[in-house]
Amino acid sequence: MLGSPYVVSEDLADASETKIHTATCLTYIGRKEDAKTMRWHGPFESISAAQGAAKRIAAGSLHDCASLSGIHVRSFSLSPAIP
Repeated sequence: MLGSPYVVSEDLADASETKIHTATCLTYIGRKEDAKTMRWHGPFESISAAQGAAKRIAAGSLHDCASLSGIHVRSFSLSPAIP
């Protein structure tokens, strides 16, 4: 493995898109572990594994309005987040 593992952030409040971070990212390191609005997935050993997880999370995450319209799906970022 080159570099640090990757983690995926899922914003349960739907305030931001699903993002891939390195495990050494200050956003991940400084996270509130008991936060009710954010879920972290991983670590993943490769960026491709993290990308796969981000795609699955984004595809399965529907905004509250989806129950009415059925068309809104949250997006995700394939680029690692910059701390």
